[in-house]
Amino acid sequence: MDIEPTSTNQIKADLEVLPFRDGRFDLIVCLDVMEHVKDDLAAMRERWRVLTPDGVGLIHVPLWYMDEPHQDARGARDPLYHGTSKVYREYNRDGMLKSLGEAGLAVGEMTYPDDELEIGPSNPKGLLTLFVCRKG
Repeated sequence: MDIEPTSTNQIKADLEVLPFRDGRFDLIVCLDVMEHVKDDLAAMRERWRVLTPDGVGLIHVPLWYMDEPHQDARGARDPLYHGTSKVYREYNRDGMLKSLGEAGLAVGEMTYPDDELEIGPSNPKGLLTLFVCRKG
């Protein structure tokens, strides 16, 4: 599923308003997307809505090392950009955990080594975090 007009995926949809019935999916994978969604809490709640009772959501976002839980571009200024993609916020670990909890998701974390990539200050070479979410 993708919202980009050039995508070859079969379904085009907005994460804030998913076109699926409640409890439809056992697994949802969302990698490096949440920072690009205007209303992240709505998108997280939609993810909760479409998960089966035993379903799992796997979420990865670039984690920044900053004092505040997230830096939010909404209302404060125009969105930031990663290349041509709008970025509405940057998260740190605590901010992502808080947002997922507010959406009703029970969250665990799984870290894994990434010796291949060195993306920059958000994901330096070393451990990356994958948030493992279930209905709370």
